[in-house]
Amino acid sequence: MGILAAIGMLSILGGLIYLYLQHLSTKENKNNEKSRLIAKNDRCQNLIYEYNSSIRKGRPIMTHRELTKKLHKILDDPLEVEKAISKIEQEENFQKQFDQDRRKERKVGYKYEIEIFEIFDIRKYLSKEEILTGIRLKFNSDKNRANEIFEIWRSNNLITQFEKNNLWQVGAILTVEYFNLDKDDWTRIKWLVHQGKSLEEIKKCL
Repeated sequence: MGILAAIGMLSILGGLIYLYLQHLSTKENKNNEKSRLIAKNDRCQNLIYEYNSSIRKGRPIMTHRELTKKLHKILDDPLEVEKAISKIEQEENFQKQFDQDRRKERKVGYKYEIEIFEIFDIRKYLSKEEILTGIRLKFNSDKNRANEIFEIWRSNNLITQFEKNNLWQVGAILTVEYFNLDKDDWTRIKWLVHQGKSLEEIKKCL
């Protein structure tokens, strides 16, 4: 076999491998999409629940293969697919709105985060009166302005009330990494570490 023929064979083989990999990728994408639809379709989820319940009781109502066939049969109905897609879109829109709201709250947090961290220091909970006193001292403000700032903190999840009593703690916007807009944003833990607090002190704040 000449060099050109060998190159030609390799090119054909390469093309076949590429097409096969594309086929696998397409098949995997279809399977992933179908799994996503199944996860958001009520009829599918009810069937899965019944199947799992029967397995736990030791009296399976069908085989796993039969379950898969029935799930796919449900998705043969365009209306069921539409319902699943609608639920997916609703959840995506909710998550998008949630993230937008949290971004706004985090931007507000930039203005007050250090003061909040300093007021709480290593204490996990503070009363409203203690926070208001801290605000007046930090911002040299009167009672009315202190209440205004407190409301800004509360409404932006910079502080949150603990259960039903009058104790407050640093809110999720300033404690959860997920809400950071930048990798260098402060969280309460980062601030405590930066202040040289011990591991035991930090644990008490969690």
